[in-house]
Amino acid sequence: MVLGNMDIGISTANLAGIVIILVLAVINVFGVRLGALVQNVFTTAKTAALLGLVILGVLFGRNIAAIHANFGANFWHGLAGARSIRCRWAWAARWRWLAC
Repeated sequence: MVLGNMDIGISTANLAGIVIILVLAVINVFGVRLGALVQNVFTTAKTAALLGLVILGVLFGRNIAAIHANFGANFWHGLAGARSIRCRWAWAARWRWLAC
């Protein structure tokens, strides 16, 4: 069945989503502590994966030309422009107490 530009129906991704929601609902039925434990495990896994990607990017993705292009001589000049935009926005929002 097609609804607009979306294909609606049972696919592998939809079925996996339904099963995951049902499993998490059953876990939450058994108690808040078990649900909190599952949430902490998932949060730790996501944080560790993100940290691993950052470390891999720093170790293996270093490109001296890109570093100089992004953090070269005009780095601080670019930050001054961002500060100016922030102050103009703050003034427009009537936050006159903000030190620019």
